Amino acid sequence: MKLDQLRQYDFRLTTDRLVLEPIDIQHAGQLFPFMKDPNTSQFLAWSSHPNAAFSQQVVESLCSNHRACKAFHWSIYFNSKICGLISLIDIKEKHLSWTLNRSELAYWIAGEQHGKGLATESSRRVMSFAFNDCNFHKVIVAHASENLASAKVIDKLGFRFLCEEKQAFNKDRCWHNLKHYELLQSEYRDKE
Repeated sequence: MKLDQLRQYDFRLTTDRLVLEPIDIQHAGQLFPFMKDPNTSQFLAWSSHPNAAFSQQVVESLCSNHRACKAFHWSIYFNSKICGLISLIDIKEKHLSWTLNRSELAYWIAGEQHGKGLATESSRRVMSFAFNDCNFHKVIVAHASENLASAKVIDKLGFRFLCEEKQAFNKDRCWHNLKHYELLQSEYRDKE
């Protein structure tokens, strides 16, 4: 399916234990307690949110990008409660004369839900959407080298390690390395 055709897609995804709801402005209040927690954002590109209004603005931006099919964002529901977000970001169909047809997987799970396999389960469902519904050629993912939990998720998903980028980003006055991975649609289908 082409990205412009996805505007009519339902986007609600499910697994055995999870419901992935397309991001909605009404989710902001439920997400704020996690988004203000510095532990949630420890290895992420964003910092903890200072107040609910800031979270509301961020969620509005995510909703706008989702509606425009520039990125896809889902609130992860486990036992009928939000416990995190999962996204396909940095969607690139073309660059000049190159066809890229790829996206990047991004996710976070609230601290009290760590260790239950929720990131892996939701990622598997979103990767199925990426490769089977969006027909992406490639999905990439990266994690801060110190983020061992994310490394385990990425390994379970079957991504291929590409490289470790030294001092890729500075957060809280400390430089961090970033590990990069990729998975081609053909590799994903071989593992289905």
